[in-house]
Amino acid sequence: MGYIRVSDVYNSVISLTWHKLNGASYVGHFRPGHSHYFELERSNVAIVPVAGPPEAIAFRRMAVATEEDGVTVKPFPAWCDTILVEIGGAASDADKTLCLSALVYCCKAGDDTTYQQYWEGHFTLTPADIIEEGDAEGATVNVAIATLASAVFALRALWDLRSQVAESGAQISAILLSTDHTIVESALANKASKYLTDLVEVLDATKMLILESSEYGKVMHIQPHKMTAKENKAAKVAREFKATAFADDVKASSVFSFELFDALVKACKDAVKKTEK
Repeated sequence: MGYIRVSDVYNSVISLTWHKLNGASYVGHFRPGHSHYFELERSNVAIVPVAGPPEAIAFRRMAVATEEDGVTVKPFPAWCDTILVEIGGAASDADKTLCLSALVYCCKAGDDTTYQQYWEGHFTLTPADIIEEGDAEGATVNVAIATLASAVFALRALWDLRSQVAESGAQISAILLSTDHTIVESALANKASKYLTDLVEVLDATKMLILESSEYGKVMHIQPHKMTAKENKAAKVAREFKATAFADDVKASSVFSFELFDALVKACKDAVKKTEK
């Protein structure tokens, strides 16, 4: 028998193959303890590109950078006890583009004057991402899909931010998802339309990750929070980035995961069947 030193593991490159039900597969490479996402070999589907070689795509792009990335990490405010996340989605069925957006605010319960925007992110998709070549069924893009996907996107970001929350010593007791669309409240109550089932399942899974974590241990529920369309800054951000969906010099994604991507594409395809009925 032999043995492997821990230092050897952390200096090795690990390769994994991820198989999709439709037959596509992805070979990813990463270094434990160093890499923040997999760098994938060229696959047969269009995925959001990341910095680096043209053929590299993100298996799981994190919402936050670290000191290793050569950036200064903004400290999470210790006084924060409530996190309010504005979410907004923009969609155009005419050109099959959509954008998800989320703004994370640190707040103090009972004090309307103490708040701070901590994070902002977006995720843009084009027809190349949504419709596979040769797919005769096509897809339908709408604001309900974009908004519900934005809720998943936002919770993914909060999950990535948990280490900053822990390091700050902040005691988070409430998380609010704020939007002017009713779909998020319906999804949290498991009353969303059937074609959104996959997105609701990913939302529920991500929600449970957060509620069962030690960093957000005092949060009992993730609550919907209503706002007006005029107040929703995240929706404005989504519209702005959707307008740049085909621009090569604009980053398409702040956070990425295959679970969200697959559920989002499935919703767009299932929306076609809903429309036909």
